[in-house]
Amino acid sequence: MLNRVNENGRKAIKILIAVVLGALLLFTLYKLFGDTVLPKLEQSINDMFGYGGAVDQLG
Repeated sequence: MLNRVNENGRKAIKILIAVVLGALLLFTLYKLFGDTVLPKLEQSINDMFGYGGAVDQLG
């Protein structure tokens, strides 16, 4: 199939395939580790900046 497409078309198809595979990989990693990594990351960021929420900032 790729033999009938010119060189620029082949390159575009390869880039498109790479982007789709990369997105699938990121989605899979997010689904596997999202429940463990993201809450810890959020807690670390809150600890670093000492953010107590909007109520603490206004009061």
